[in-house]
Amino acid sequence: MILAESVRFSRDLYEFRVDENCAVGTPIGIVSATDDDTGANGEVEYRLQMTSGTAAERLMLIGAYTGQIFTRAEIDREELAATDALPIEFDVVARDRGVEARWSTAHVRVFVDDMDDEPPRFERARYDFEIAENQPAGLEVGRVIAIDRDRSPNNRVVYTVASVIQGDVGSMLPFSVDSETGSINAHESLDHERRANYRFMVSAHSRERGTLSPSASTTVSVSVLDVNDHRPLFTNPLWSNQTIGVSSRAPVGYVITHLRAVDLDSAMFAQLTYRIVAGNRRNTFSVNPSTGALILAANVRHVVFDDFLLRLSVEDGGRPSLSDVTELRVVISRDIALTTTTQDPSVIFSGVLASENTAVVLAVTLAVILTAIVAIAVTICILRRRAHSRRVFRATTESPGLPKGSTADGKAVWGYPDQSINDVELPNGQVRQTSDVVGSFRPPEATTSNEPRLHQSPVRGYSECNGRMTSFNDRNHFMTSSVHQSALADTRLKLQVSDSHLHIFPKHIANSSCFSCHLNMSRYNSKNNHVYSPIMAKSKS
Repeated sequence: MILAESVRFSRDLYEFRVDENCAVGTPIGIVSATDDDTGANGEVEYRLQMTSGTAAERLMLIGAYTGQIFTRAEIDREELAATDALPIEFDVVARDRGVEARWSTAHVRVFVDDMDDEPPRFERARYDFEIAENQPAGLEVGRVIAIDRDRSPNNRVVYTVASVIQGDVGSMLPFSVDSETGSINAHESLDHERRANYRFMVSAHSRERGTLSPSASTTVSVSVLDVNDHRPLFTNPLWSNQTIGVSSRAPVGYVITHLRAVDLDSAMFAQLTYRIVAGNRRNTFSVNPSTGALILAANVRHVVFDDFLLRLSVEDGGRPSLSDVTELRVVISRDIALTTTTQDPSVIFSGVLASENTAVVLAVTLAVILTAIVAIAVTICILRRRAHSRRVFRATTESPGLPKGSTADGKAVWGYPDQSINDVELPNGQVRQTSDVVGSFRPPEATTSNEPRLHQSPVRGYSECNGRMTSFNDRNHFMTSSVHQSALADTRLKLQVSDSHLHIFPKHIANSSCFSCHLNMSRYNSKNNHVYSPIMAKSKS
């Protein structure tokens, strides 16, 4: 409506388009009004006229002298669509600057073009579906739905399986998702006993110009419902016509055995019921239908010998139910000893399982203890070998410290004492038994004399003579000699024992002397608390 003829808009209705999410200050369009007056009366000013609180007030801006319309905030098309604020509509008022101002109005309508900026959103964060086992392949399990608030074609959603949380071996999944509709189909027949539940992630993407953009995801859980497709099978008795003996002295209520069966189904289909079908003469036996305990129900103390061929059955809880039958021969006799009531095999099995952890701990502990024992034994052996090596080394390097004729505490040590004196002391002043005293003859280190000198060796049973290590055997009465720091040939000595002499004869005499040792049996002298040892005497051959 024009109130002043002098101010006129070029059109009564202006329509513009703008992309959503455009930058603030983006120009939308220009409105134009003219005034035929001159001077200030011909200058036109523009302003927006709109209802308070509308989208136009929040989003639109106009140049006062140019009529250019700009955006004053970011435009979200989906938000405006949710509040029915599309398109954006408002009025523009144009007036002159005269004393008596003239003005006119025009209507503006702004359309917002959609951009693919909204990700799809699933209706639910988790989808739970159920399907019975043994169904044919290709059956639809369920459907996931994601909504994209963009306008077509930006609201097209593509569905894919993102990841497998719980699936078959190797993370294989027997399901596929239709990329267009979100329909989940089983591409093979499912088996509850193989796997009862599957979980996987499904993603929804927006497709624009053939490219995929990331989007939302949801969890899908598929439960495979059990059907009664497995019949129970007896495990005790394991085979038909198995025989079990019962003593005639068994009391009423005596548990003979526990019937056992397995059913691969679950829930109500695995609830088993045991029965005696035939062969229970005089109702001698009864069976607990839930536990399978076969019980002696009658007094059999008068029975000398009798046998029963019981026909047993087990049924599951399916409708219709599946069953298994077997036969058990029970022999009642006075010759059979009364045993303790048979324990429930399930109790035994659970006890075995409970003791597995204890067995592992005991095995590890035993292994540690054995390792420690072996380590200690090896260490002891090494130490003993080292100690033995040190003793042998000292024995081969030790030499007497006193010259001929020296004394220790007034007693002759090295020399040729009188035969009537049987006391022999070692250089360190100790007195030893006769069997501990071993003599040897070694040439003096600094002289060329051939006179043999007594050398006491600390090694029991060994002596050294002229640079040769000798050994003495009391039982066979012979002495052997081996070269020790000497170039002389091996010399073997033959010993003869008389009443008081030990005669040593060289096997090969070459620049050597024969000598004999007067032997007196060692005895204990109570007067001076000394042990007397043999007197060594020398004789030239």
